Amino acid sequence: MNSSKLFRILVIEDNPKESELYKQLLLDDNSNNYDIIEAEDIEQALGYCNILSIDCIVLDFNLPGSDSLEFLVDVESQFGRIHWPIVLLGEDESESSVAVVEALKRGAEEYLSKKHISQENLSRSINSAMNSMNAKRHEESVKHELIKENENLKKEVAELKKKLGE
Repeated sequence: MNSSKLFRILVIEDNPKESELYKQLLLDDNSNNYDIIEAEDIEQALGYCNILSIDCIVLDFNLPGSDSLEFLVDVESQFGRIHWPIVLLGEDESESSVAVVEALKRGAEEYLSKKHISQENLSRSINSAMNSMNAKRHEESVKHELIKENENLKKEVAELKKKLGE
């Protein structure tokens, strides 16, 4: 990653101590520059998603009164798809592997155990999630261009057939 670019990270965490820890870990990263925005719940986070340019979301897997799957569903229903790379942070014992797999299927890019949180692991997960999302966006763009090109070729074939009297 280019260290001169500033990456805006939205941290969604209800525990202020944990939120502050994640913020400090990211600010201590010498290889990346981060602007950290903090949200305590899904409603506040969705508000930020509507008004800010965000590069990545770090999401507590279990928020009181909701969960990460609810957030992913809300994002998809509001924005049509998941627009941001999302890193889930969770407690190993509290999540079932089925729930984690479902969150990953619904658009989360990475899962990181809070037990193994470090500056290196958190930065790596964020970078990996952003790279993965960029690859998906590129793939979408190429696919869209190929579809357009295919439609143009079909039109040209139809015009040629018309000229040949077929």
